[in-house]
Amino acid sequence: MPMIKHGVLLLLKHNFSRVAAKLMGLAAALFFTVSFFSCKSAQQELPHADILKLIDQNAPFFVYIPVEQNQQFVEYTIAKMGGPSQDNAKTIASRSKNIAISTDDKTGTCIAIEGSFPAFGIKSALSEKNGWTASQTDNTVFPLSYFVNPKVNLQTASPVPTLFLASNDIKTMLKRYNDEAFGIVTPEENVKVSVNVKVNEFNPYDYDLPGFEKPQVQEKPFKASTEEIFKYLLDNNDTDIKFYSNNPSRILKTFLGKAVGLGINSLKGTLQPSRTEKVFNVKLELQLSQPSMTKAAVKMLKLALFPIPAKIISAGNGVIAISDVSLTYNQLIQMIVQ
Repeated sequence: MPMIKHGVLLLLKHNFSRVAAKLMGLAAALFFTVSFFSCKSAQQELPHADILKLIDQNAPFFVYIPVEQNQQFVEYTIAKMGGPSQDNAKTIASRSKNIAISTDDKTGTCIAIEGSFPAFGIKSALSEKNGWTASQTDNTVFPLSYFVNPKVNLQTASPVPTLFLASNDIKTMLKRYNDEAFGIVTPEENVKVSVNVKVNEFNPYDYDLPGFEKPQVQEKPFKASTEEIFKYLLDNNDTDIKFYSNNPSRILKTFLGKAVGLGINSLKGTLQPSRTEKVFNVKLELQLSQPSMTKAAVKMLKLALFPIPAKIISAGNGVIAISDVSLTYNQLIQMIVQ
């Protein structure tokens, strides 16, 4: 059974007051919808959207949670942060299918949940009686409602009954939904747009004429890193929680308990349920910026993790694989809302 060393795997201090402030909006809003889950949801007028497209694409940290196989963790998180009973937390989790989360120190947290959230229940939950004020977007094709509570750090919205969103900046998140739902191409997507040219219009670049060298059109593709990240997150057998960081120095410091100058470009993680209650088994992949430093980095990591019997090996191409380490539910929650 993996060992947990105090101070080595401690990700952040257990300051649940700060954590609760960030997750309370999500948990509280979902909690109040429990009594309305039996109601018929309104006809879905707007289309569903991929939850990974709704979180911050430029964030340094992503988490993807298949809920069915990790329902105990989701229930625990809702009950711990939002305060509803375990039975109500179980009902809420049962209505969720997948959860995508992005975290950024500057822009905050984005949470997108795919599931079944009746419109009537959402409106009742996010009412003025419960401390919420409704507003509408002014940057979307159709005005979309969102809800703000001065006592809650996260703003919330449910543009369609299959989605529930929470963010520090919900208008930006709803703009992403708008663009995804209506197929609007934004400059950030860098997609080449074809332009029709008049048939009889003379264009010297269409001919091999002296002095007219045809310009090279450089089509800037989607960010490969984002594509690879999402592919990795979804390669989870519908069971594993996966996370990815392209700025892993701080996360690695929390795993090791101290800063280690290894020159790491990215960090991947897979979480699987452990036999120990409220604990995950963790597998990590560290991508080094200098593959020639792999052997030295493996030695440094073994020293840093001692006496934990972690398995640390070189996986080729500057990748170091770490297994046989553990992460508690509370530590994962702290990592998500850092």
